[in-house]
Amino acid sequence: MILYGELIKIEPQDDGTLKVHGVASTGSRDSSGEVVSPGAMRAALPGYMAFGAIREMHQPLAAGAALYAEVDDQGATRICAHVVDPTAVKKVRAGVYKGLSIGGKVLARDPADARLITSIRLDEISLVDRPCNPEAVIDLWKAAPRAPSNEDVRAEAEAMAKAAGRPGRRNDYVAAARAKLVSDDAKGSGALPLEGGGLGGGAAAAIARRLAAGASADLPHSACAHRHP
Repeated sequence: MILYGELIKIEPQDDGTLKVHGVASTGSRDSSGEVVSPGAMRAALPGYMAFGAIREMHQPLAAGAALYAEVDDQGATRICAHVVDPTAVKKVRAGVYKGLSIGGKVLARDPADARLITSIRLDEISLVDRPCNPEAVIDLWKAAPRAPSNEDVRAEAEAMAKAAGRPGRRNDYVAAARAKLVSDDAKGSGALPLEGGGLGGGAAAAIARRLAAGASADLPHSACAHRHP
């Protein structure tokens, strides 16, 4: 089982390591249609934090350790990790790693919806380069503009879906909505994207046009990584 979430804040440390804040799971469906319920994540976190394994690309490569993890009132699993491996640090800074991914074993599914995971064993959380969930995008900015909240992204995605005559298809517009909000905030702050940063406003508009026409967004780095049962 591998599902994805977003990386929202990066803090360089004096020793060259990084503190990374992110969302490991949101309770929303990924592009394969699966959902890990917030309750499943909440129950799995104590066991995970016994070791707090942070890896790279779900491989046996230790990148660092989780400092804390919690499920917030909106059902998002928020973590802070200390990334210490020099190669992993370099890849985060360069924008190679664009999201977080939870890895473990599915223990139970909802009998009425096999795509809803109700119990998991959470073994590790990885830094990944190809997020499957459209919300799994890292945006790095020199002037550190405000990262759009999940609530802002959902509202913008709903508005874009409605404007395109596709109400109820909010998830199809999440990537475009996030790109637009990041671009708008960057314009307001005068920030410039770092190497490997997010999508600009032109890309957001192009995505929205393609979705309105019924086409796939075909976002860079949006393909799924290998999924495990």
